[in-house]
Amino acid sequence: MNHRRPENLELLSEAFGGQEIIESIFTGESLEVDGVEFVSGYVADSSAERFYIVKPMHLIDRYRDLAAFAAGGRIVELGIAEGGSAALLCLWADPATLVTVDNEPSPLTALDEFADAHGFVGRLRPFYGVDQADRDRLAEIMDAEFGADAIDLVIDDASHSYWPTRASFETLFPRVRPGGRYIIEDWEADIAMADSVRIALQDPTSPHHERARKGLAKAMGRPPQPATRVSMSRLILELVILAGGQSGAIADVSINKSFVSITRGESPLDLHGFRLDDHGVHGHRLLVERPAE
Repeated sequence: MNHRRPENLELLSEAFGGQEIIESIFTGESLEVDGVEFVSGYVADSSAERFYIVKPMHLIDRYRDLAAFAAGGRIVELGIAEGGSAALLCLWADPATLVTVDNEPSPLTALDEFADAHGFVGRLRPFYGVDQADRDRLAEIMDAEFGADAIDLVIDDASHSYWPTRASFETLFPRVRPGGRYIIEDWEADIAMADSVRIALQDPTSPHHERARKGLAKAMGRPPQPATRVSMSRLILELVILAGGQSGAIADVSINKSFVSITRGESPLDLHGFRLDDHGVHGHRLLVERPAE
């Protein structure tokens, strides 16, 4: 089943013109949990016994801590890809409910077979053909699956794009319990991509130099495009600003190279009308002013 390749991988692959950069991120290492193998890589060939998980091994290891935090609880995952992270979360966290969504419309048979084989039918709840930016559909799913029960953990590993990620956050974060966590993966994807291309262009001995040069030349030959893309790093700065304010919405923001973790504060939030802009984030001077030289 040919599922959508995550956007940051598409951008890296296009920039370098080949598969090598993908293979340098995902080494093919694997681990086994309860008789199920999890392989770090992107191959559209998952089965109930062998899942491909689109994460490097160091990030897979971090999932142990996330699973322990939300053990037996309610989890939401945005981005299914080849189903590896959903299956791994089931085995490590044994959640009461794991709702996972993806914009790919075709169901992943491997996940259904896994749920049947390991006793997660009814607890592993995949939804397909759902855009993470569709606030109404996300809210509808949350209402149906959780009702008034708060969420313990949200993991966003979907588009890695500013506007869709922001829409999901504003929709789901108010539903997270105080002290619960909201994870945004690959927030640095566009920064890492730009750095990788820059380094390859500057080093003629790099194995990616020629492909990066050709990719840049190809991009420069395209017609000008509207400047609509916003870096994900802006969203992270917006969340830091919100955490530093007096709203009490965010208790803590923790950032590492793999993801940002936002801990829900104690203040009540509007389930259907929470917007970052209403909390003094939009137009903050840190976002619009350039420091004096």
